Amino acid sequence: MKENEKKDDLFRFVEYSAEAAERTGYSDYSYWKSVFQNFLKKKSAVFMAVVFFALVIFSFVALHIGKYEYTALKADSALAFQTPNSEFWFGTDNLGRDYWCQVWYAAQTSISWR
Repeated sequence: MKENEKKDDLFRFVEYSAEAAERTGYSDYSYWKSVFQNFLKKKSAVFMAVVFFALVIFSFVALHIGKYEYTALKADSALAFQTPNSEFWFGTDNLGRDYWCQVWYAAQTSISWR
């Protein structure tokens, strides 16, 4: 009889609880949370992301800062090959067109999905 008592001490029935069963199977792991946590650990990646978003935003703002409209780029050979100055911030090309407008309009066109 002592042998049966030892077996009873080793094993016993427990009550089943659906809530307890759900809690044991729960994991707080999220793939995207993990990705962003690892991304934020890399200072160079965060810095380059900030630079990238700044360039994207500035490409849409820059055309309003410049003195000339990209739609009104008219060739003027008298202004050809000017170095950067207060009037032409990036200088002019061989036809006298403002590089500032051309660069930022091209950036805006490259970024847009239209």
